[in-house]
Amino acid sequence: VDLQAIINAKFIKTQDEFGEKSAPQIDFVASISPQGLSLESGVTLKDLYGKILLQGSMRNGKPKAWGIIQMSNIEVHKLAKIHNFSSNFYFDGNSITLHDILADMYNGQVMAEITLDLDTTKIELKTKIANIDLRKYSRDTAYAEKEIGGYLDFDLLLQGHLNEIQKVWGEGVLTLRKAQ
Repeated sequence: VDLQAIINAKFIKTQDEFGEKSAPQIDFVASISPQGLSLESGVTLKDLYGKILLQGSMRNGKPKAWGIIQMSNIEVHKLAKIHNFSSNFYFDGNSITLHDILADMYNGQVMAEITLDLDTTKIELKTKIANIDLRKYSRDTAYAEKEIGGYLDFDLLLQGHLNEIQKVWGEGVLTLRKAQ
């Protein structure tokens, strides 16, 4: 992993009404370039190639960060191979949002937005997937022994709490089309 970072930290010598010193003020800019990286955190991500551009700050003990994720390849263990992934992200210390997510997957396109509230563990996922080639998908995944054909489109909204996964609910439209 290639990591380049610029960190600028300032410690302001002021005191609040209780005589406590203020928290440091930190600004940072970072560029992370994974080249074949693998991550294991419940779901295995393999063959990560791309770049993450990150900018942020810490003010009064509260972090904020924003940036862009661009990955040419991501393999989600036995589930999907994703290409040309891009997303903007924002972190405000309480929540993380990945928005304007775009990716290519099995000759189709993925568009999505994900928001996770770190305090309440509430998650919301909005996604639209169009024109997924099921034959190509079945060859590359755990379903390789099955012969599947056709195309998949779906719109999906999921909401719930990560610590109560059984209460996550969703609604959407799924369309299966025959191969031409």
